[in-house]
Amino acid sequence: MSENIPGNSAGSKPAGGEPPKTWHRPDGSVIACVEKIRLLNENFNELQQLAQDAFDDGLLMGCSEQQMREAFRALFEGLTPSFPERHD
Repeated sequence: MSENIPGNSAGSKPAGGEPPKTWHRPDGSVIACVEKIRLLNENFNELQQLAQDAFDDGLLMGCSEQQMREAFRALFEGLTPSFPERHD
């Protein structure tokens, strides 16, 4: 199903750069709304491309690959939600 949803094309992304095949709610149920899936996939793809560009820039400017990865992990681990999880 997800292969036919806009925003879920692989293009020339490196391995590991694919959105999940299914998106889940906090209770584990699958999100089935095509528009929600499209937006989630588009956001994932845009974020992946932005991160790839920033990663490449850092390496081209002489940063350590290990430090770049650690900085990105810390960035994501430090994110806090702006809204509570929905349980509906």
